[in-house]
Amino acid sequence: MIVMIGHGSRKQCDPDFENDYFVGPSNFVLDIHEDTNSKFIKDRKKLFANSGVEEYLIVNEGIIKSTSLPGLWILINALKKRDNWAIMACIEHGKTEEIIMN
Repeated sequence: MIVMIGHGSRKQCDPDFENDYFVGPSNFVLDIHEDTNSKFIKDRKKLFANSGVEEYLIVNEGIIKSTSLPGLWILINALKKRDNWAIMACIEHGKTEEIIMN
């Protein structure tokens, strides 16, 4: 999962509508991988850091609570099952909690 903010104070990239992609680093990258200590994952983490990605997470279970994008919560089990409704419900819950806490 890759999240890119295209406006506001967190903007790091610009859309290229003609070619259907973003120019610039993404804000948040999430990898779901069984072996979180593999050389492949370590190399990816270094690559994303050198490219300017704010937050890179490697997980295999639980709930992700982003620090670079407050309110972005992702239920890993739902992501593995591609259960978009559960993913959106978790994100909505995270946004609500963020509003309450601030």
